[in-house]
Amino acid sequence: MPSSIHTHPPPAECPSEVPQAFRAGDERLIGWPADPRDGDYWRAEAGLPAHLAS
Repeated sequence: MPSSIHTHPPPAECPSEVPQAFRAGDERLIGWPADPRDGDYWRAEAGLPAHLAS
């Protein structure tokens, strides 16, 4: 009877996935300090109205 459990191939069979994941994480981590910290910038990027001061 075949097993219905899906298993991933061992790392030796998919060596390019691990370096790609680390590279993507590195790029995001390195780029994070360069991201703008202005809330109004991100609201504008998302198409949301500007923050109203209370």
